[in-house]
Amino acid sequence: MLQKKKIRSLLLLSICLMAVGCGNKSQGLTDGREVYVKDQKEEKSKEEENTTQEEQLFIITGLNTEQSKIVLKGYKEQQEKEYDYTRATYIKDKYGNSIAMNQLEAGEMVNVALQKNTVKSIQVSDEIFTYADVHNFTVDTDAKTITVGKNSYYYDDDVQVFYHNNRISMAEISERDTLCLKGIDKKIYAIQVTSGHGTVVLQNTEMFEGGNITIGNILSVDIQKDMRIEVPEGTYLLSVANDGYGGNCEVTIEANRETTVNLEELKGEGPKYCSITFAVEPENAVLYLNGQQVDLSQPLTLKYGRYALTAKADGYADWQRTLVVNSESANLKIQLLTTEEEEEAEEAAAEATQSSTENTDQSGTQSSTTDSAKAQEEAVQQLIQQIRNGTLSTSQGSSTN
Repeated sequence: MLQKKKIRSLLLLSICLMAVGCGNKSQGLTDGREVYVKDQKEEKSKEEENTTQEEQLFIITGLNTEQSKIVLKGYKEQQEKEYDYTRATYIKDKYGNSIAMNQLEAGEMVNVALQKNTVKSIQVSDEIFTYADVHNFTVDTDAKTITVGKNSYYYDDDVQVFYHNNRISMAEISERDTLCLKGIDKKIYAIQVTSGHGTVVLQNTEMFEGGNITIGNILSVDIQKDMRIEVPEGTYLLSVANDGYGGNCEVTIEANRETTVNLEELKGEGPKYCSITFAVEPENAVLYLNGQQVDLSQPLTLKYGRYALTAKADGYADWQRTLVVNSESANLKIQLLTTEEEEEAEEAAAEATQSSTENTDQSGTQSSTTDSAKAQEEAVQQLIQQIRNGTLSTSQGSSTN
């Protein structure tokens, strides 16, 4: 009997020890599921690390093709960050065509897929509007608006502005510049200055103050003491004239630089005169110079300077210009328009200008400008200037309207 009790006690003790052993995971048996779950979690963590983020809309704010670096800024965010790109990075234009990274510029708005700190794909966005070759615009810095034709767009303090991949401020934009606007709806998020402006600084203006300066077909203004004039970058014929003195020279204007012109060097020997031949249509038109009728049958000799020129004919709108005489000879053709023709021409010019601003494709991006389109636009602008009362310079050739 005692022996049976001992056996029972040993059995109970064994059962207890087995129970304690099952509660200790480090010593217990397993069917392998715990190890499997652990491996699955590790694989999932690695998979998450390698997962590429969904595409987001960014603004390119910096690009270093030598080091394969690109700086991106979320279009609604203030923070920007630098990322790497590799030869495996897909780079496409808005139509899906492959392009090189150096074909992108700061200010471009792009859809980007990222993998940690590396750009996996980048494509010019087709979700935005792009208005290129904008050169007839007004900026209201108080209202923070840019008006192009009849359309107004707004911007905020975070608008990104670039000139040849260099960041500049809104205050550095001149209405002499040519812009490319990028944004969504009516809000501008990025501005690329595609053609900037420089400054012509006039020295020794005493002889010419009250006279005239003409720079290409860009502008013609009265000369003031120590004058500074903003001019679009490019090469122009600069002419000055006043009271029998004057001359011209070629100037090259570089963006964000000053070009100094010493008017003493253009004065020359004086007084100087110009021989001008006028051809006026219709035949019954009468031409007046400073109120005096001009004999159109022979060339007219005029001293360098500024004159009031008017042409009139029955049934036609009056034609008026300020004539700047600043060359040795000139042939000027003047063609009057009827009142109806003048109104129609003004309307056509305004519509053409508006159309060139709003000529967008289905994605909201302005169609690329062809050579013929550019020539047409230039002709429109010349027509506008010819229709309106303005300045005519003998050094700039002839007037057709």
